[in-house]
Amino acid sequence: MSKLQRHEIESYISEPHKKSSELLNGYRIALDPATWLAEKEAMIQDTVDMEENAEIDQLAETEDGEDEGAAGSHFSCCVLSSSVTS
Repeated sequence: MSKLQRHEIESYISEPHKKSSELLNGYRIALDPATWLAEKEAMIQDTVDMEENAEIDQLAETEDGEDEGAAGSHFSCCVLSSSVTS
């Protein structure tokens, strides 16, 4: 196995019968990964922020006298939904 060269990536992308596929998208990302990496980092940060906010919400609900079980299920729901969108 070897790393694809830039001309090999460009050749694959320019082939007319390869207009839409996940592999084609991967080749485009390989050509310039900076945008893709920035998007992935932003998604990770959004997930971290949601988890932190869920923990704060859970603490606020617990302090307000709500049932801890209900607050815990809210947190699980938020974490689950954030991991599904990733």
